[in-house]
Amino acid sequence: MVPFKWWRKLTQALRLEQPRLTVFYDRQCPLCNRTVIIIQHFDIFRAIEFRDLQTYAKEYRQLESIPESELLKDLYALDGEGRLYSGLDTYIQIMVCMGYTAPFGWFMKLPGVYHWGNRIYRRIADRRERVVCDETCAVTSDPGSWGEHPFGEWYRRYAATPAQQTQRIAKFLILILMLQLNSTVHYGLLYRCGDDCDMGEFGRVLDEVSNSIINFSHAFLGITPHALYMHDHFAGYNHILAITYRDETGREHWLPFVNEEGRIVAPNWGRVQSMWANVAVTSHMHRERLSKFLKKVTAFWGTKLGLDLSHAEFVIKLKEVSVPMDWEEDLRRKNIAQPWRDIGKIVWERRNFRVELPHIDVEAL
Repeated sequence: MVPFKWWRKLTQALRLEQPRLTVFYDRQCPLCNRTVIIIQHFDIFRAIEFRDLQTYAKEYRQLESIPESELLKDLYALDGEGRLYSGLDTYIQIMVCMGYTAPFGWFMKLPGVYHWGNRIYRRIADRRERVVCDETCAVTSDPGSWGEHPFGEWYRRYAATPAQQTQRIAKFLILILMLQLNSTVHYGLLYRCGDDCDMGEFGRVLDEVSNSIINFSHAFLGITPHALYMHDHFAGYNHILAITYRDETGREHWLPFVNEEGRIVAPNWGRVQSMWANVAVTSHMHRERLSKFLKKVTAFWGTKLGLDLSHAEFVIKLKEVSVPMDWEEDLRRKNIAQPWRDIGKIVWERRNFRVELPHIDVEAL
């Protein structure tokens, strides 16, 4: 629905007046050409300028002293100040100069990561194929089987032997392991450390890079961090809330949500339980969040039970429980046996909702 003219103006406004980096590539290398196309696609600010070595290398004095045979082995780049980069350093500079991919570039500079990445780059660069051709090369009109069976052709080319299959599967599993380890370390250490730890400038950069990688692994591989239910998650979680209502005869009934024992009952498990136990009723509750979810729960179950929400009242009950950090004998039975007390009510009038908690400060719980 947005006119193309608007997109073109937005693109022109975002583009830099001068590229930040000039990258030289081997035009006779299919892998290099594909890399150029991919980077240009994601380079929304046009911060990278690509030039083929065969044509433009002689125009730059920084490249004059390097033999052509050496130039063709790596990807070279020059920044605005005339600094020369090669190999993995070129890819790092590309990510940094593109702006929004800079955290990936900073991550690649970390000790260990850099050396590991350099080994991978070296292995790929030394094994890549070059297509050296001139006017004597035959031109075929047969597209081959690639168009009909692209996956089969890729599989034949890159995983033809059992050794190649094993190697590529192992690499993929190692990548998954590294991404999962990053998620575990981030939420197990960096996230839990929070404002209590002075990580310094390096620690803050590491935290940002780790978080950027988590966004990637979550979006493309579904690696979802879940830092709940660790040993101190329930520290201060010494209260349980439940909801009841009275029928026309005045008899009190428990809403089929949290029962008399204080347990969430089916079918309220999964996402509903996570919503209630980790957002609404927490160790430090907030009145607005609690009211929001009380409204959702009573609206759903009130309608489900046939209650008239134009004039209905629900009772909010609270039970205090013990949540020790050490093992305690028969703790479950003791917590179940704790008494409930009424702390407020939920009122629906003409489909309008309000929570009344006259005798308790929710934030103080």
